[in-house]
Amino acid sequence: MHDSIETGKSEYEGETYTLTDLCTPAGGTCANYDPTDAICNCLVVSVLKMWNYDLSTLQADEVTLF
Repeated sequence: MHDSIETGKSEYEGETYTLTDLCTPAGGTCANYDPTDAICNCLVVSVLKMWNYDLSTLQADEVTLF
């Protein structure tokens, strides 16, 4: 779902918008902050930050059961 929101586009009154067009600016959202990555400059609050919003990193993470 996160990927869908991050890459999706929305149209309103003939204008097309992306998440980065509509987000609240707040640098540091990404775990590995990259100022050239537009999504890192948006305020996003999610547990996915631990995996830097990257699906392959999340899938490669080993599960530890207690």
